[in-house]
Amino acid sequence: MKFVVPYNPLSQTIYYNLRMIVCAPVDEGREPIVWRITKVESTQEYGLLNVTMAQDLFDSNRDYVGRDPVTNKVTDMIADYYSPTTKDMSALPEVDPRTLPDYSLTLKYAGIKPVVKVRGNFKKFTAIFNDKHGNEVPNVFVDEWKVELDGVDVTTLEDNPFAIVTSNEDDTLTANQIKVKTASDEMLGKVLTITATKDGLISSQNVEIVGM
Repeated sequence: MKFVVPYNPLSQTIYYNLRMIVCAPVDEGREPIVWRITKVESTQEYGLLNVTMAQDLFDSNRDYVGRDPVTNKVTDMIADYYSPTTKDMSALPEVDPRTLPDYSLTLKYAGIKPVVKVRGNFKKFTAIFNDKHGNEVPNVFVDEWKVELDGVDVTTLEDNPFAIVTSNEDDTLTANQIKVKTASDEMLGKVLTITATKDGLISSQNVEIVGM
């Protein structure tokens, strides 16, 4: 399923691998339809966020369906409402939106398309922080970069086919930059997911591996 929403601070909370329930109210005993974000694209049409979702499984240990105690009508349907690390599965506390940072995080890349060419040069990605007015915020830096292939962190692969360079290895890069390349023909056609995180902010970019 695909949908398009305006690109704004609210829609920027939508990120790769996020689970959500998008479904009409269900009768008691029936499971709602759960979806997982498989692709987020914000570069093709300025001002719009294109999102692709695949259907996922409802998990009563993680997902929540609330009902009115009097009418038994559905009041809430929330994916990942319960903490998977809490044994008693108590509900996660609601977050006051006023406590959220008033800046957004997006990823930009060098070149026209988000691709890495086999045996090509490094592809550089830069994390950009903007305030609620769209102004770039200085001196705010990414906490963690992650590069994944089919949901697996490539740095954990026994024979990692990717060269990944951050500011720890290259002093010409800032903490808000990362560059990636590969020389493996076996990676042709595969899709990397590059993710930057800062506090509660997450931004991901899918990157296709192509030939020269």
